[in-house]
Amino acid sequence: MTTSTEDDWVRMAVLLLFLLLLSCGRASGQTFQFLPEVNVFSRVQPDIRFNFQAKETREAGDPTQAEIGPGFDFLLKPLAPLRRIAAFDLDEAKSRSLQLSAGFRYVPSPDKPHTERLIVAATPRFPLVWSILLSDRNRMDLDWSQNQFTWRYRNRLTLERRVAVRSYHPGPYVSAEIFYESQYQKNGTPRHSTPAVSFRSASISSSIPIMNIRTSPAKSRISS
Repeated sequence: MTTSTEDDWVRMAVLLLFLLLLSCGRASGQTFQFLPEVNVFSRVQPDIRFNFQAKETREAGDPTQAEIGPGFDFLLKPLAPLRRIAAFDLDEAKSRSLQLSAGFRYVPSPDKPHTERLIVAATPRFPLVWSILLSDRNRMDLDWSQNQFTWRYRNRLTLERRVAVRSYHPGPYVSAEIFYESQYQKNGTPRHSTPAVSFRSASISSSIPIMNIRTSPAKSRISS
């Protein structure tokens, strides 16, 4: 006879496996990466918080880069269904139906000039079956490098669920993201699926990717 905890793990394993196989089946080429990320949060007002992020990233075919900088999150009031799903998640944004974000990132690169990036984002969240949380982040990157301005639109979908392991509540999740880049007038769509587990303390969160699968971009030029 299985316990509720075992059922949770089985359901999440099936979900992760399905999404992983889906992304692998569509891939034309893959690389496997380890890209750590740390976020620090501090509440300024009940619905406003300061954040600071440091992470490694590899986006739209660029080499691995660091991305460091502060920002602010503006949150709507929590919803009861989302609050139940996020009961063991110390990131209070997970219980909010909409999160608006603005921030700055310094992006050094090993083989080209650094980038100064302004970020604006809107992230609606929806409760699904099995206490799964769906987040749909829509983000604009406004980049300046050597007096040149470019922008990039990014849409990332994330499925996650908190599970109970004794007194711990890790949060396995899977995400996939697409890009549109003004610099090339292309749909830069390096679709990637990232099965991962997140861990959070009172004010610091970290993400440990189990596997970062990046497919070769499928690009098509947009006629002007």
